[in-house]
Amino acid sequence: MVEQGAMVGVTGRDTAIDELMALGRTLPRPTNYYAGCANLVEALPRELLAFYETRDLSADQIWSHHRFALVVCLSGPGTLIADGNMHPLRPGEAVLLFPFQSHHYARFSGDRICWLFVTFELDDEVGVAALRGKRCRLDDQQLRVLRRVLRGFEAFMERRHGSASEALDCGAWMALLLRCLLAGPQQSAFDRDLDMRRLRDVLRHIHQNLARHVTFSELARRARISLSHPHRLFARRMGTTLGAYIRQARIDKASGLLHRTDLTIAEVGALCGFGSPYVFSRTFRKAIGVSPRAYRKANQAANGPHSPSDEAQHRQRGSH
Repeated sequence: MVEQGAMVGVTGRDTAIDELMALGRTLPRPTNYYAGCANLVEALPRELLAFYETRDLSADQIWSHHRFALVVCLSGPGTLIADGNMHPLRPGEAVLLFPFQSHHYARFSGDRICWLFVTFELDDEVGVAALRGKRCRLDDQQLRVLRRVLRGFEAFMERRHGSASEALDCGAWMALLLRCLLAGPQQSAFDRDLDMRRLRDVLRHIHQNLARHVTFSELARRARISLSHPHRLFARRMGTTLGAYIRQARIDKASGLLHRTDLTIAEVGALCGFGSPYVFSRTFRKAIGVSPRAYRKANQAANGPHSPSDEAQHRQRGSH
């Protein structure tokens, strides 16, 4: 399935990135962002979907979804913020987002923005856990494998959601890319900008303490700034308010717990910092459109029962 020579690096990293940009422009705009190349082999990535964005994403809302997403900067540097970790991405750099991981975008620069998104479902989250919160600089070999992923997806789409063998081939290339990323060097989030370092400290503190009430004065002390500065910092760098970010982070965490565990509604609400089951249900319904109970029921119908190990782990830790 893996053609001979695929693991041999190509010369000209910039050329490889340009080829990916050209290929990305041929991908159709998805009509459904949660379904793609199905795969009969559960161990491989499945329902793979690829698309690209050429607009400044910093104006978007805070996102969270149940799929993995490999985010690749091809052109137009910007910053991906995931669970409070900030990842400045330059051309040829990527971050793997995990299911229900809150993420946001900031600080795009340049007129030529092109970011590639490859989303998929994968059962073996533990197998790729080492990539969580890491920024990867794609080498020639990884760029070539990524190109094969896109070629496979393009062929699948050209045949109007082609055969099972084509979906299997696409999933196999994506699995190979993940293995290459795990074997290659990774960098933790870092930023030299003082404001961004302060914002990073604030975000981390928020995500580490979602189960309790965090005051604005506490956040200001954490970042060693004045009491009013966190609000200005969020408005300038994140394009949202501090309160709205905290609410969304709690909703994202609650969505993950409802999806993956059998914790009671009250337990989920408490772990996510909501004062009562009533406040949790009201806030969740306003944000998602359905009650926590209805959300869980819909996900259980689609994905089957949960593993009891997850809920025990969350009860012991009291955090996500």
